[in-house]
Amino acid sequence: MLTRLTLVLAAAMIAAAPAAADTSKFQKIPTKGVTFKKKMGYWTECYYSGTGEVCTTVYARADNGKFKPAAVGATKLVKKQNETMVCYWGSNNAEICYWAYSPRKAN
Repeated sequence: MLTRLTLVLAAAMIAAAPAAADTSKFQKIPTKGVTFKKKMGYWTECYYSGTGEVCTTVYARADNGKFKPAAVGATKLVKKQNETMVCYWGSNNAEICYWAYSPRKAN
């Protein structure tokens, strides 16, 4: 019994590992201090640095757990619970929202 439980737990940790690695590349976008622009068909998160304006693509988590750029035409950005969310209308005529992500900035 203990061996079977150990195998199940090991398989669950292996299955969860790719999702954890994916999220380490991205960070949630907070609602404060960020402006958004539409650039080349996608939402971008923009801020000013010493060299000028820097814009990075906004990402949303897809149903399969991967991240995809948030398209301007199909989505809107909403501020909820101190986080920015990417929202779109689903096939069952209900609004579906996911947290918005941007690539992690190097410290």
